[in-house]
Amino acid sequence: MATHPIKVLVWNVRGLNDPARRSAIYQVVMAANPSIVCFQEMNMEAVSQREVAHCLGNKLANFYYLPASGTRGGILLAWDPLVVQLSDPHYTENAVTALVTLVGTSS
Repeated sequence: MATHPIKVLVWNVRGLNDPARRSAIYQVVMAANPSIVCFQEMNMEAVSQREVAHCLGNKLANFYYLPASGTRGGILLAWDPLVVQLSDPHYTENAVTALVTLVGTSS
């Protein structure tokens, strides 16, 4: 079976509260076409599906997140379910980790 490289985008976004900033981030994400995205310093205590779609489009609809503490921190980990599956999320005070499995492979 031929496999394709998995693209991962990791970015310190320094805040996702501003809709104009989310739109600019969306343009970069669409150009990069990643299978997995990790944003740090998103500075949001709660993240909705709508806000994720505004930043990442509908392709990267599955996500885990670690909320910010006030105006600091926050992590968003999102993926394309047609390419990879993330499972078993583990949350610590400053990190989110997950098991990554390629779609179509047995674990």
